[in-house]
Amino acid sequence: MELELVLKRGDREIIKVFSVPSSSHMTLLDALWYIKENADPTISFRSMCRAGVCGTCGVKANGKPVLACSVDISSFGGRVRVEPLDGLRVIRDLVVDHEALVERLRRNRVWMVPTSENKPLPPSLFRRLERGYECIMCGLCDSVCPVLIQNNSFGGPMAFAKAYPILLDPRNKDPRWQALALKENLINACTHCKNCSLACPKSVMPEALISLEENYLVSLGLLEKNRQEDFGFL
Repeated sequence: MELELVLKRGDREIIKVFSVPSSSHMTLLDALWYIKENADPTISFRSMCRAGVCGTCGVKANGKPVLACSVDISSFGGRVRVEPLDGLRVIRDLVVDHEALVERLRRNRVWMVPTSENKPLPPSLFRRLERGYECIMCGLCDSVCPVLIQNNSFGGPMAFAKAYPILLDPRNKDPRWQALALKENLINACTHCKNCSLACPKSVMPEALISLEENYLVSLGLLEKNRQEDFGFL
């Protein structure tokens, strides 16, 4: 098995090819660690949980955003090209800066101001909201969003998906304040291309949650039904 690594170091792009022994159930992250421990200790990449939970090991593999710990290298055939994610500043090699993701969470007010009475969610409501809770904030969805490529003012599918369960949680003291943040961050600019949902490793389906949020904002009178901004590329 050959791994072609596209490493970004300052203004330079370095391409290195390594051979990795194939073994059953070896993940792409396992292969990167094999290279670091046996061939080139200078390469940089992120990993923590190795279980598809922390969301830190996102990379592009043959042009597709993936969690390196959750994809088997045998699925790529005999060769895979590994690059840093698109849309985020590269710190070094395959390591990208997540600060832009955090800033979008701040702008979209993805936190709850609870009411004085804290009750457990009814199971039926939890089932409606659980997709948003399952978002691990890996940023793969943002890396493939065509609207973010055109306009950094867009809130991004990750933050919108994460905001969904908070927006509709009855324990949230002021959901309208939250809804206004989504409007300010141009949620209605979503083109519903579904790139984000296809990229999501947890099947959160951000595009579907954005549609539900848009409907909620329409019900509050904050958006006109079916209105979208196009930024000139539709």
